[in-house]
Amino acid sequence: MRHKNRNLVSIESEHTPTPWIYSKDGEMIYTSGNAPFGYKLIKPSGKRPESEIKANAAFIVKAVNNHESLVEACQIALQRLKDLGRYKSDAVTCGMLEEALKQAEGE
Repeated sequence: MRHKNRNLVSIESEHTPTPWIYSKDGEMIYTSGNAPFGYKLIKPSGKRPESEIKANAAFIVKAVNNHESLVEACQIALQRLKDLGRYKSDAVTCGMLEEALKQAEGE
């Protein structure tokens, strides 16, 4: 997977396999397994309200765990529109799908 660091330089890395989970108290994000016994990945923190930290942990886990299936759905939809000869007539939709795929790849 390609990521960009703060200096906007592309770097290649392999992320921790999914699914990820978060602890019931929302304090930690783990690899799949029995929290808190899985591999600890992230501890959301900061000077934010506790409810926001928990919501952020849940949002991160949901985004990570669904990323690959959403990318695949975008790829299939785009290809289907092209196969149906609707790339030009559905240019806005195709453009949105292409932009989503670029963002998902970190471009």
